Amino acid sequence: TYTHTEEVYLKLQLVVFTVSLYGYDDLPKNVTEIHLEYFEEAIQFLLAALDEWGSCTFHCHFSANAMIPLHYKGTVIPPLMFDTKIVFVTKSGTLNVKYVINDPMAEENHATLIPIERANGMFLFVAAEDDQNWDSCYIADQAMEQLKRHGKDNYESVFYPGAGHYLETPYMPFCLSSIHGVIRNPVVWGGEPRSHAAAEVYLWRRIQEFYRINLANNSNLSEAKL
Repeated sequence: TYTHTEEVYLKLQLVVFTVSLYGYDDLPKNVTEIHLEYFEEAIQFLLAALDEWGSCTFHCHFSANAMIPLHYKGTVIPPLMFDTKIVFVTKSGTLNVKYVINDPMAEENHATLIPIERANGMFLFVAAEDDQNWDSCYIADQAMEQLKRHGKDNYESVFYPGAGHYLETPYMPFCLSSIHGVIRNPVVWGGEPRSHAAAEVYLWRRIQEFYRINLANNSNLSEAKL
């Protein structure tokens, strides 16, 4: 659970409800499938409390259906799989896995696409141009094209040059590489330290602006101290 992120959101006087998926208390240590009804129940809980609490925000910190199928009321979106032959070792000895995920736009992978065009809410697509975990710029572009094809314009986007995969709240330590939670080996995340740190500051401001514009009862949001 990304508790430091939620704590910062709380300083904006937003109600933040953190729901763990695995690895906590009586939850499984790992997951092989994701049932979205689990998160829907949390959303319904927040919606029921909106009149009393005001603005709420709900965050899902998982990689959608990358390698794990999504289940919802009998519908299954198959996982977008990967090709380990594309992994290569960098000069530092860490692994680069940027291109191992299969192309979601390839015809054989169309069933893995999440139907985001059905959503009525606003999207904020954020991409780091030096992301070495996956090609986030390409993925963001394709998501926006998917919305456009269905006549939707409910999105904003921002791309950050020199930023790596781990765009956190501002002033967190820069992480160029670390042990990957799935493959259990050191991987490179990308990013130039100065550019990455600046991107985190600018992104945090952009997120606050996005919330103020799009969340109901936005007049209650306080100014962040960061």
